[in-house]
Amino acid sequence: MRTNWLLGIALGIFIGGFALEAGILALLAAFPALVWGLRSKARAAAISGLLVGSGIGQIGLIGLEQMRCTNVSGPDFGSFCTPPDLTPYLIEALVLAAVGLAIGLATVRRTLSKS
Repeated sequence: MRTNWLLGIALGIFIGGFALEAGILALLAAFPALVWGLRSKARAAAISGLLVGSGIGQIGLIGLEQMRCTNVSGPDFGSFCTPPDLTPYLIEALVLAAVGLAIGLATVRRTLSKS
C-alpha cells in the first residue's frame, strides 16, 4: 500500500506540474497514471497519492512563479513584477491535495480496522 501511495505521489507531482505548463496535454500523462491507479491492488492508496502529488506539484510551480517574480539579487535588486492572480489555481491545488489526503486517511483507517 505504501509503495502505491508513494508512486502515486511521484506520478502526481509530474502530472500536476505538467498540467500547469501544458494544459490539456497533461491528460496524455494523466490517463495512463489513472489507469494504473484504478488497476492497482491498493486502488485507494494509488489514487490518493495521485491527487496529493498533483496538488503538491501545482503548489510548487505556483510558488516558484511567485519567487521568480520577486528579484532579490542581481543588478535589478528590488525590482518587482506584478504576477497574474493565481488564486483559483492555488485553491484547486489545495482541494486536490486535501481530497487526496482524506482518501489516504480513510484507507489507512480502514486497513487498521481490518487488522
